[in-house]
Amino acid sequence: MIQVSLRGLNHAKVLKSMGPEPSELVKARRLHSVVSAAQTLGRTPAMIDGILTAAGVFPADDPRAHNRKVFSAETYADLLAEIPTWVGSGEMMTAIGAKKSSFAFLESDGVLTPRTNAPKVIARWRLSDGLALLERLSAVAQPLSAEAGGWEGIQQAQKRKGVPVGQIIDRMLSGKLALGKDESAFGYNGFRVRVRGVNALAQNSRPSLRKRGLSPAPYRRRPSGVAWVCGMAVISTR
Repeated sequence: MIQVSLRGLNHAKVLKSMGPEPSELVKARRLHSVVSAAQTLGRTPAMIDGILTAAGVFPADDPRAHNRKVFSAETYADLLAEIPTWVGSGEMMTAIGAKKSSFAFLESDGVLTPRTNAPKVIARWRLSDGLALLERLSAVAQPLSAEAGGWEGIQQAQKRKGVPVGQIIDRMLSGKLALGKDESAFGYNGFRVRVRGVNALAQNSRPSLRKRGLSPAPYRRRPSGVAWVCGMAVISTR
């Protein structure tokens, strides 16, 4: 009897080490509060509350305390997972080789879009968006020497002719405007556009709606009650 009991005990230990039986349900978190989400991400509740509110998870005038604001952990799992990867504008500019003035136009023209418009959130940029822009531009650019004539920087072209940066980049990516890359310059600051091409574009351009940005849709509230979550529209039922 003692031998049988030991055998049964050893068998139970083996099963335990293998994890739960297939029929056992492993419970995943279904709900988060602002406080629990902040603790999980290592951020302040105020920051997480601001990001979620900007994404349309909570009404802007929601008076509840952070621990009372509860939301679906599954629905917003991608947003929560993305927050720790966001970087500040300084880190983004360094990574893509863009000056402050150039970066400002990339944002204002919707070429690069911050992932949230929540106030007091400094790290709001997804680095992969900036690097993807460089890859797309590099794929259609021809190598240039620093002394190559008839070319100018994208920002210089915008300043000289008033053509929006977003429109210039859109034309370059579609092959309608020649793009060069100064091999001696790093990143975005090294891209050059044909002077005569910009002249023709400025002459033929008419006021138009802003081009859609190259970045995926950010986590921002929409006035119609539609919030964008990971590039998909989620209709608020409140």
